[in-house]
Amino acid sequence: MSQDQELIPHIDYAGIPKRHTSTYLMHKFWARKPYNMVSDFIKHYSKRGEIVLDPFCGSGVTIVEAIKSGRKAIGIDIDPLATFVTKMTALPVDLTRFEFTFKEIESKVKNTILGLGEMDGFG
Repeated sequence: MSQDQELIPHIDYAGIPKRHTSTYLMHKFWARKPYNMVSDFIKHYSKRGEIVLDPFCGSGVTIVEAIKSGRKAIGIDIDPLATFVTKMTALPVDLTRFEFTFKEIESKVKNTILGLGEMDGFG
C-alpha cells in the first residue's frame, strides 16, 4: 500500500436490519439484503460521486441505495430477471405523468367496472 492511501476503519458496531420499504417489496426476491445495512456499508466505504459495483445485483438493493446516497452504480447479473427488477426499481417515476395516465385509464373503465357490480346485484 502506498503512503497516500488512507486506511478506512472497519464498521465496528452491530447493525440492526430494518423491514424493507415498499420500494423493495414490489417483487419477491430471495437473499435480499436489508437496505439500511447496505446503505451503511456504501456510505462508510465510498464517497459521494464514486462508483459502486454490484456484480450480482439480484433485486437491486445495492444499486438503489448507492444512487440514493449520491454514488454512481453499476449492476450486473447472469439472471436477466435480476437486472430487469433492478432497472425497474431504480427507474425514476414522473408522478405527474403517472397520475395523468391513471386518470385517463380510470375515465375509460370506471363506468364499466361499476356496472359489473350492478349486474351481479352488488351495486
